[in-house]
Amino acid sequence: MKFCLSCQNFSLHAFSRAPDGACSYKLSAIEQAAREGCAFCNFLSQQIQSSVIAFPVHPSKCWVRMVIPTRCELNVGKEPGLRLYEAEVYLADCALETKTEQRSQGIFLGLAASPST
Repeated sequence: MKFCLSCQNFSLHAFSRAPDGACSYKLSAIEQAAREGCAFCNFLSQQIQSSVIAFPVHPSKCWVRMVIPTRCELNVGKEPGLRLYEAEVYLADCALETKTEQRSQGIFLGLAASPST
């Protein structure tokens, strides 16, 4: 499988370091990477296109925000094997969460990760 540079560097640990527990990506960058053959960006783009009823702002100005809800906090330990997480994905009009942000309805994705990655 081919992955873009952002997906190659993607880490679930980034969610625990982010002040609001979220990571943001420009929708236009995800769509471009999908066109260039990134498997995860293509999957994410397809899920957004099939699930989002209304964009909060023009798609060229949208951010894709991914949040690991607090009920799915990262539990990184030394045990071997995959861990499963649920991420909420939604479109927003800004990269950081604000009280005035406009956002779409969220979709939920299951993610699996090795504790060591």
